[in-house]
Amino acid sequence: MTESFEKTALRITLRPLKPENARNFALLLGGGTRSASMMARLPHPCTRSSARDWIEEHSTPDSWAFGIFRNRDKDFLGAIALNAAEVVPELGYWVGRPYWSRGYATEAVHAIQRIAVDRGITRLAAEILAQNQASQRVLLKAGFRHEDAFARNLPAAQGANRVYRYEKDLCCSHSFYARAAGASENPTIEPTETGGFDGFGAQLSC
Repeated sequence: MTESFEKTALRITLRPLKPENARNFALLLGGGTRSASMMARLPHPCTRSSARDWIEEHSTPDSWAFGIFRNRDKDFLGAIALNAAEVVPELGYWVGRPYWSRGYATEAVHAIQRIAVDRGITRLAAEILAQNQASQRVLLKAGFRHEDAFARNLPAAQGANRVYRYEKDLCCSHSFYARAAGASENPTIEPTETGGFDGFGAQLSC
């Protein structure tokens, strides 16, 4: 990919995830029972080793994933991913509990939509645990609509859980960019040295 995804940044930067970010995963998720119960598909229990394996296993040409970093202090806040291998490309994200309820997930979802549009993706989906109301609000704010509900066995969430599926049609236009991320919520998105994105595909929940 040759396009630049750098944008005027205020609060966050999205950087492609690398195996060394496994330490960040383990620090935020290790031992977090409540956080783990909200995650649809993350390593559980989350150790540095399991997180590293998970990042490596989900690195494919059809998937891109990013760490969410706060600009003012470079803190790792969580991750967001886009899996384009699905019939309807799927979005996933999570933010560590110390950073909940601050709007970081919303900003990251706005940013990943712009990546999707630039890659020619016209529709996105996301699957969220029914009990994860905060993540559902993030999707609704970003213009997603509830499409379906079903049960799925998720070990990290302690067995069978009800899952909600949300979808959104993307309009590849300047008006979409204005709606998806206003001037006050416009994060930096950093490409790799080659201009592409080295990431993984996943379905996550914040």
